[in-house]
Amino acid sequence: MIGEMARVTIEDPESGEIINAGQYMFLPTGLEMAVIALVKSVETYGPYPDGSIQIDARCKGLDSAGMVFDLDANFTRHTPEEKAALLSDMATNSIHILCGQYGIDDKGSIGLTDPAYRPVQPDFEEDMVRQAFDINEAYRTNVALLLREKP
Repeated sequence: MIGEMARVTIEDPESGEIINAGQYMFLPTGLEMAVIALVKSVETYGPYPDGSIQIDARCKGLDSAGMVFDLDANFTRHTPEEKAALLSDMATNSIHILCGQYGIDDKGSIGLTDPAYRPVQPDFEEDMVRQAFDINEAYRTNVALLLREKP
């Protein structure tokens, strides 16, 4: 087997409710992915009994081949200051280069666990990256519609 499957559950510390978040494949250590990410939304969970805070950024990813895909970036922070700094950086509609170990859930969604991140500039012009997201996402949507229309 290439990686290891883990069943993911989330427990609400206040109500005790346990949510089954599905299965997630962790790929072997050392396999990393670098991707340009456009942050669409951010959710926080915790603090948990160990003091950790979970921050999940739902993003659109743009890979080196120009493919646009859904991407989850999951961060763990340990202090309110670390949480505030990450939330400031991962504002909705911000763009970053993310790099980290990745996994794939049972629905085929790609996720990064505690990725390193940096601004897209000076590597790329932010306006050009936004344009690439728009054009490539529109292309992906149009291709999907065309494929559905075929008999």
